[in-house]
Amino acid sequence: MKKIISLIICFIICVSFASCGKNDYVGIDKAKQTVVDDIGAAIEDVEFAINDLITDDNGDYYKLHFTKDGTEYVYKVDAMTGKIIDKSSTFNDS
Repeated sequence: MKKIISLIICFIICVSFASCGKNDYVGIDKAKQTVVDDIGAAIEDVEFAINDLITDDNGDYYKLHFTKDGTEYVYKVDAMTGKIIDKSSTFNDS
């Protein structure tokens, strides 16, 4: 009986440590879809240039640079929630 209890405790500890450090990020594809939906476009209609996962004092976020119809967009999407935390756009008429 002691062996069984020891094995169960060991299993619980191993599972606890295995989940440490894992992230629950929404993923880059979800972040891309969020920003494309925000501008009212289809994913195939935009051109992504830079997609980075950034970690700073404010947490983790995806920084996405993309263009559509001559407008350059820069978005920050929270990596955990998938919510837009900052965005800007610049029209490039050249």
